[in-house]
Parts: sequence; C-alpha cells; structure tokens
Amino acid sequence: MKAPIRSALWVIVVVIAAVVAFSIYRESYQPDDLKFDLLQRNIKLNTSDGKELDAVISVPIHADSTGKPEVYPGVILLSPYLESGQVYGTLPAMLGRKGLAVLTVNARYSIGEDSLAFMNPDDIANLPLDAEAAIEFLEDSPHVDARRIGMLGTGLTARAALLGAHNRKNIKTISLVSAALDEAGMEVVRNDSFRPLLILVSISDGPAGGQAKEILAANNNPQSKIESYFGAGEDSDIWRATTSTEMSLLIADWMQTQLSKSEQ
Repeated sequence: MKAPIRSALWVIVVVIAAVVAFSIYRESYQPDDLKFDLLQRNIKLNTSDGKELDAVISVPIHADSTGKPEVYPGVILLSPYLESGQVYGTLPAMLGRKGLAVLTVNARYSIGEDSLAFMNPDDIANLPLDAEAAIEFLEDSPHVDARRIGMLGTGLTARAALLGAHNRKNIKTISLVSAALDEAGMEVVRNDSFRPLLILVSISDGPAGGQAKEILAANNNPQSKIESYFGAGEDSDIWRATTSTEMSLLIADWMQTQLSKSEQ
C-alpha cells in the first residue's frame, strides 16, 4: 500500500475513534447538560484578616424556567495555592449542570518584587480563613441551601478546606486532591468523621499518595473513598493530566450524590 494512502487511512481511523469517544462522553454527560443553565458573576470575598479574594459564583436555573434561580446545594472550590480557580477547567460547569451552586475562589497568594507569586508562611497558615469566608458567603446566599455544602481543595488548600469546615455539620463532604496533611489537618479528619471524604491522588505524588490510606483510615467514615490516578504528576499538576476530565466527572457525581441526601 502506498504511503499517502496509508496515511489517509490512519487519519480516517483517528477521526472515527475521536467521534466515537466524544459520543460516549456526551451520552454520559448530556442528560444533566440539558437540565440546567447557569447564571455566573464575579464577586469579591473579604476574609477576617482583611484579605480580598476574587471569586466566581455560578447558580443553576432550570432550562425551561422563567430564569429565576431557586435554592440549590452549594460547592466551594478553593484554588490551589499560587494558582487561580481556572485550573479546575470545566469542573464548575459540570457541578452546575448537576444542579449545584458553585463558588470558585482564588485563594490568597503573595506577589514578589518581580511580580511573581511566592510562598509566604503567613499566607499558608491563614488559608483556612479563605475557606471560612467562602462558607459564610454561601451560607448567606439566597440561592444556596446553607444546610448542604460541599468543598474541594488541592494541595495546601485541601488542608485549608478541612480546617475551615471543622465542626460545621452543614459541610456534608470534602474532596481532598493531592492532600499531604499535617497533624492539625489529620485531627480534623479524625474528629469530623461524620463527613465522608473523597480522596484523589496521583500515584506519582509521593507525600499525598503515601498518606491517602492514612487519611481514609483516620476519617473512619464507611462512605469515604480513595481514587488514584497513574501518571498524573504532583500536587496541582493532577488537574493538567489527561485524567482530569475523568476526575472531574467523578467529583461532580460524588458532590451531587452526597449533597442530594436529605437532612439528617
């Protein structure tokens, strides 16, 4: 077979495979896609220590309604430290189309003289205040059911989500992505065992990958679970890996399931 013909056939095969894969993905995602539209706006959050955070609130509305939002469970996405919430890609939209109000928060960070962000111990220690500000915002939102809120954090903001939610029974679940926790974080995991955790790690992320089973055991909630991904890098790189879409779909399903449960 001549090389040009062989190349053309390979192109056709690749195109067919892509179409089939997209059809399978769309078939699994489309029912929720058609159920809700999203209203989105940029806001500012003020923390108790005087920081102002950029955030985006997305509120679902029924696609066939008059456009007036109803009351929905809420999900808080805390960006990885030194990154914006844009790293979460299509996750906010996936959650919104599951019927969840989503608050995506750009966590605090420091700017150096060269205009590049750098790690600041004080900022890291106070990251839980960002989580608290986000929780308080959703609790006061007229379109959010304050009794049913979920949270997600990545790396250092996974710890921040835990500490910010400590003892709050309305925070029904937390997704910990690439979380390597200190003793303060582990103490919350143990004490707040009423709350199931979704623990997501990359096999190649040494500290987080090695601690995942310890977090699961300490939480002692039978609904908590771990999902591991191969070749997904370290820390927030997991959101740039080829498995990020699969991971986002899992999180969206998890949040919908946990937050749709009736109030105990």
